[in-house]
Amino acid sequence: MIAEINNIVFAYIHAFSFRYTSLDTTIIFFADLFPFVFCLGIFLFILVHKDRDAAPLTWYAIRRKMIEIGSIICTGLLSWGIVMLLKVIFGEARPFITDTTLQTLITISGIHDSFPSGHATIFAGLAVSLYIYHKPIGYVFMFGALLIGLARIASGIHYPIDILAGYVLGGSIAYSVYYFLRPRIKHMVGVGGFK
Repeated sequence: MIAEINNIVFAYIHAFSFRYTSLDTTIIFFADLFPFVFCLGIFLFILVHKDRDAAPLTWYAIRRKMIEIGSIICTGLLSWGIVMLLKVIFGEARPFITDTTLQTLITISGIHDSFPSGHATIFAGLAVSLYIYHKPIGYVFMFGALLIGLARIASGIHYPIDILAGYVLGGSIAYSVYYFLRPRIKHMVGVGGFK
Protein backbone atom coordinates (compact mmCIF):
# COMPACT_ATOMS: atom_id res chain seq x y z
CA MET A 1 0.00 0.00 0.00
CA ILE A 2 2.70 2.51 1.00
CA ALA A 3 4.87 1.40 -1.93
CA GLU A 4 1.95 1.96 -4.30
CA ILE A 5 1.30 5.46 -2.97
CA ASN A 6 5.03 6.19 -3.11
CA ASN A 7 5.20 5.15 -6.78
CA ILE A 8 2.03 7.07 -7.72
CA VAL A 9 3.23 10.29 -6.08
CA PHE A 10 6.68 9.84 -7.62
CA ALA A 11 5.21 9.38 -11.10
CA TYR A 12 3.01 12.46 -10.67
CA ILE A 13 5.85 14.75 -9.50
CA HIS A 14 8.44 13.34 -11.92
CA ALA A 15 6.01 13.92 -14.80
CA PHE A 16 6.77 17.65 -14.49
CA SER A 17 10.29 17.05 -15.80
CA PHE A 18 11.20 16.90 -19.48
CA ARG A 19 8.22 19.06 -20.48
CA TYR A 20 9.69 22.53 -20.78
CA THR A 21 13.31 23.61 -20.79
CA SER A 22 12.63 26.47 -18.38
CA LEU A 23 10.90 24.14 -15.91
CA ASP A 24 13.75 21.61 -16.18
CA THR A 25 16.26 24.38 -15.51
CA THR A 26 14.27 25.43 -12.42
CA ILE A 27 14.09 21.85 -11.16
CA ILE A 28 17.84 21.38 -11.69
CA PHE A 29 18.54 24.64 -9.87
CA PHE A 30 16.50 23.65 -6.81
CA ALA A 31 17.74 20.04 -6.79
CA ASP A 32 21.42 20.72 -7.33
CA LEU A 33 22.43 24.37 -6.85
CA PHE A 34 19.91 25.86 -4.43
CA PRO A 35 21.35 23.92 -1.46
CA PHE A 36 24.46 26.13 -1.72
CA VAL A 37 22.28 29.25 -1.76
CA PHE A 38 20.38 27.81 1.22
CA CYS A 39 23.57 27.38 3.28
CA LEU A 40 24.83 30.83 2.29
CA GLY A 41 21.47 32.29 3.29
CA ILE A 42 21.63 30.71 6.75
CA PHE A 43 25.21 31.88 7.22
CA LEU A 44 24.39 35.46 6.17
CA PHE A 45 21.24 35.57 8.28
CA ILE A 46 23.06 34.44 11.43
CA LEU A 47 25.92 36.83 10.69
CA VAL A 48 23.87 40.00 10.14
CA HIS A 49 20.72 39.37 12.20
CA LYS A 50 20.45 41.50 15.32
CA ASP A 51 18.27 40.33 18.19
CA ARG A 52 15.79 42.84 19.55
CA ASP A 53 16.61 42.06 23.16
CA ALA A 54 20.41 42.34 22.93
CA ALA A 55 22.69 45.18 21.86
CA PRO A 56 24.75 44.18 18.79
CA LEU A 57 28.20 44.29 20.36
CA THR A 58 27.62 43.07 23.90
CA TRP A 59 29.25 39.91 25.17
CA TYR A 60 25.74 38.55 25.81
CA ALA A 61 24.81 38.99 22.14
CA ILE A 62 28.06 37.39 20.97
CA ARG A 63 27.57 34.37 23.24
CA ARG A 64 23.95 34.02 22.09
CA LYS A 65 25.11 33.98 18.47
CA MET A 66 27.75 31.39 19.37
CA ILE A 67 25.04 29.13 20.85
CA GLU A 68 22.86 29.53 17.76
CA ILE A 69 25.76 28.84 15.42
CA GLY A 70 26.90 25.89 17.54
CA SER A 71 23.40 24.38 17.53
CA ILE A 72 23.01 24.84 13.78
CA ILE A 73 26.46 23.38 13.04
CA CYS A 74 25.80 20.41 15.36
CA THR A 75 22.46 19.82 13.64
CA GLY A 76 24.07 19.90 10.20
CA LEU A 77 26.93 17.58 11.16
CA LEU A 78 24.73 15.13 13.06
CA SER A 79 22.22 15.09 10.20
CA TRP A 80 24.96 14.33 7.72
CA GLY A 81 26.51 11.60 9.87
CA ILE A 82 23.26 9.87 10.76
CA VAL A 83 21.87 9.97 7.22
CA MET A 84 25.09 8.54 5.79
CA LEU A 85 24.93 5.67 8.28
CA LEU A 86 21.26 5.01 7.46
CA LYS A 87 21.97 5.03 3.71
CA VAL A 88 24.51 2.24 4.25
CA ILE A 89 22.11 0.29 6.47
CA PHE A 90 19.11 0.52 4.13
CA GLY A 91 20.94 0.50 0.78
CA GLU A 92 17.77 1.41 -1.15
CA ALA A 93 18.06 1.76 -4.90
CA ARG A 94 17.29 5.08 -6.51
CA PRO A 95 14.30 5.39 -8.88
CA PHE A 96 16.45 5.31 -12.01
CA ILE A 97 17.95 2.00 -10.85
CA THR A 98 14.62 0.28 -10.16
CA ASP A 99 13.23 1.60 -13.47
CA THR A 100 16.01 1.64 -16.07
CA THR A 101 13.81 3.50 -18.58
CA LEU A 102 13.50 6.47 -16.24
CA GLN A 103 15.28 9.65 -17.30
CA THR A 104 16.89 11.93 -14.71
CA LEU A 105 17.61 15.62 -14.92
CA ILE A 106 20.80 15.44 -12.88
CA THR A 107 23.52 12.83 -12.66
CA ILE A 108 24.65 11.49 -9.30
CA SER A 109 27.19 8.87 -8.34
CA GLY A 110 25.28 6.98 -5.64
CA ILE A 111 22.90 4.29 -6.83
CA HIS A 112 21.93 2.37 -3.68
CA ASP A 113 21.68 5.27 -1.26
CA SER A 114 18.22 6.66 -1.87
CA PHE A 115 16.68 6.22 1.59
CA PRO A 116 16.60 8.53 3.45
CA SER A 117 17.41 11.59 1.35
CA GLY A 118 20.55 13.29 2.57
CA HIS A 119 19.50 16.64 1.15
CA ALA A 120 16.07 16.47 2.80
CA THR A 121 17.58 15.41 6.13
CA ILE A 122 20.30 18.04 6.25
CA PHE A 123 18.27 20.97 4.95
CA ALA A 124 15.18 20.17 7.01
CA GLY A 125 17.44 19.89 10.04
CA LEU A 126 19.06 23.25 9.33
CA ALA A 127 15.68 24.90 8.65
CA VAL A 128 14.10 23.55 11.84
CA SER A 129 17.19 24.52 13.83
CA LEU A 130 16.90 28.06 12.49
CA TYR A 131 13.14 28.00 13.18
CA ILE A 132 13.79 27.19 16.84
CA TYR A 133 15.71 30.45 17.26
CA HIS A 134 14.02 32.67 14.66
CA LYS A 135 10.53 31.48 13.78
CA PRO A 136 9.62 33.82 10.88
CA ILE A 137 12.82 33.21 8.90
CA GLY A 138 12.67 29.53 9.88
CA TYR A 139 9.45 29.23 7.89
CA VAL A 140 11.22 30.68 4.85
CA PHE A 141 14.00 28.11 5.13
CA MET A 142 11.49 25.30 5.69
CA PHE A 143 9.87 26.30 2.41
CA GLY A 144 13.35 26.21 0.82
CA ALA A 145 13.87 22.68 2.16
CA LEU A 146 10.50 21.70 0.71
CA LEU A 147 11.52 23.03 -2.71
CA ILE A 148 14.78 21.08 -2.57
CA GLY A 149 12.91 17.86 -1.77
CA LEU A 150 10.29 18.32 -4.48
CA ALA A 151 12.97 19.13 -7.04
CA ARG A 152 14.92 15.99 -6.17
CA ILE A 153 11.77 13.92 -6.75
CA ALA A 154 10.98 15.74 -10.00
CA SER A 155 14.56 15.25 -11.21
CA GLY A 156 14.14 11.49 -10.78
CA ILE A 157 16.74 10.77 -8.10
CA HIS A 158 14.51 10.26 -5.04
CA TYR A 159 11.20 8.71 -4.14
CA PRO A 160 8.75 10.77 -2.03
CA ILE A 161 9.24 8.41 0.94
CA ASP A 162 12.99 9.19 0.87
CA ILE A 163 12.24 12.91 1.11
CA LEU A 164 9.55 12.52 3.77
CA ALA A 165 11.82 10.33 5.91
CA GLY A 166 14.58 12.91 5.50
CA TYR A 167 12.29 15.72 6.67
CA VAL A 168 11.22 13.77 9.74
CA LEU A 169 14.78 12.72 10.54
CA GLY A 170 16.22 16.22 10.03
CA GLY A 171 13.54 17.87 12.15
CA SER A 172 14.01 15.26 14.89
CA ILE A 173 17.75 15.83 14.91
CA ALA A 174 17.28 19.62 15.14
CA TYR A 175 14.96 19.29 18.14
CA SER A 176 17.26 16.71 19.75
CA VAL A 177 20.22 19.07 19.43
CA TYR A 178 18.14 21.88 20.90
CA TYR A 179 16.96 19.87 23.89
CA PHE A 180 20.00 17.69 24.58
CA LEU A 181 23.12 19.32 23.14
CA ARG A 182 22.26 23.01 23.45
CA PRO A 183 22.71 22.92 27.26
CA ARG A 184 26.23 21.55 26.70
CA ILE A 185 26.95 24.25 24.12
CA LYS A 186 25.64 26.87 26.57
CA HIS A 187 27.93 25.45 29.24
CA MET A 188 30.93 25.59 26.90
CA VAL A 189 30.14 29.20 26.02
CA GLY A 190 29.41 30.02 29.65
CA VAL A 191 25.89 31.35 29.28
CA GLY A 192 22.49 30.64 30.76
CA GLY A 193 19.04 32.05 30.82
CA PHE A 194 18.11 32.32 27.15
CA LYS A 195 17.10 30.19 24.22
